[in-house]
Amino acid sequence: MLARMGLKDTALSAQMLGIAEWERDGLIAFVEATEAGTIVHWRCKIRPIVNWLFNMREACEDNECGTVCCIGGFVGLWSGMSPEKATRYVSGASAPLNGLYYPYLAHHQWSRITPKRASEVVRDYLINGVIRWPSRQVAS
Repeated sequence: MLARMGLKDTALSAQMLGIAEWERDGLIAFVEATEAGTIVHWRCKIRPIVNWLFNMREACEDNECGTVCCIGGFVGLWSGMSPEKATRYVSGASAPLNGLYYPYLAHHQWSRITPKRASEVVRDYLINGVIRWPSRQVAS
């Protein structure tokens, strides 16, 4: 009987994606954490009891509610970066990751992107090498 293949097995290689191995591993960890329910969409002042708070408008910010980060901020923190270094990493992202970290949607819509939707886009990128943000409805 064949074992169920995980995302790490089905994702394109870091070289094929044009990114570093640690970035690929961080993106896989983002998808897995989202699917496990340990990343929560943060849009309010109440801190839920979870491991990660997510909002695409925040690269990586420590505030009274904890650390809130976007996809790139998660990748940076996951790899061991401080919040400040993760913010610099996201700010300096170049192709192809800038398409994941900076959706072409209007900036005011970024906070509506849920972890689930972001995870779907990241999964598609890891498997197909293409970044496809939905053009209209971003919340799900």
